[in-house]
Amino acid sequence: MNDESSGSTRPASTMHSGVAPQHGGRVLALQVLFEHDLAKHEWLGSLELLAEAIEAPPAAKSFAAGYVEGVFEHRSWLDDAIRRYAPMWPLEQIPTIDRNVLRIALYELRDGSPTPPKVAINEAVE
Repeated sequence: MNDESSGSTRPASTMHSGVAPQHGGRVLALQVLFEHDLAKHEWLGSLELLAEAIEAPPAAKSFAAGYVEGVFEHRSWLDDAIRRYAPMWPLEQIPTIDRNVLRIALYELRDGSPTPPKVAINEAVE
């Protein structure tokens, strides 16, 4: 899709201004975590490239950075929780996207999180 009024041939942004920075940040964090799991790319570089590619607002990029950093900081606890609550699904066999959605959701559900549980669950389902 081109912006014909300005003559630009750049693709339109995939992160619209009407998207809450938290939602856009969660989506961006999920993309970064997914890429890290599959390709083992350094997360900060991936965040920069992905944020630029989708023209993420600074607030969404900042939110994503905090979540990615938090997931990495608490990854052992998050993965142990997934193993504990889903014993029939070995962590390594859970699809990469699902594993990272669960990590983000559990990170948001941790004690002291400012995110209401209903919001964390709704975002994970979406």
